[in-house]
Amino acid sequence: TLSGLGMFLFGMLYMETALKKSVGVRFKTWVKNSTSTTLKSLITGILATTLLQSSSVITLMTLSFVSASMITLHSGIAVIFGANVGTTITSWIIASFGFKLKIEAFALPMIGVGGLLLIFDQENRKITTFAKVSIGFGLLFLGLEYMKTSISPLAELIDLSKYSDFPLI
Repeated sequence: TLSGLGMFLFGMLYMETALKKSVGVRFKTWVKNSTSTTLKSLITGILATTLLQSSSVITLMTLSFVSASMITLHSGIAVIFGANVGTTITSWIIASFGFKLKIEAFALPMIGVGGLLLIFDQENRKITTFAKVSIGFGLLFLGLEYMKTSISPLAELIDLSKYSDFPLI
């Protein structure tokens, strides 16, 4: 669990640092325009979560953008709220079509591709930025996967059924 948490936090820090250092003007403008009002921020969160099928990804990206001062805290809260609404839409899509994209399965390839790009092409700023963000995302999701798998045996040990006769209060 501790190694997963460390990987998760390092991935988030690495991605945030890469975004702060080298985000282009067009991307910053697009992010600011997409989150300039509460309604736009909400819709951005809904659409992004529906497309990526992961509110965790959108939440983590939003936290990185707020940390990098690309969007305001107010807009970030609206995007995260939209991501939670988008999760409901994603559930309807999954119920209707029966598929779900496992973003955790992309963690190692993201780290691998990012690492190779970083090693073999250090002159191109855009490729270096993409590589660092890719490594950050990969570490972030690998950390989440490690934490999830390390906690699952503990969850099996806990039996809440013996408390079912107690009142809710």
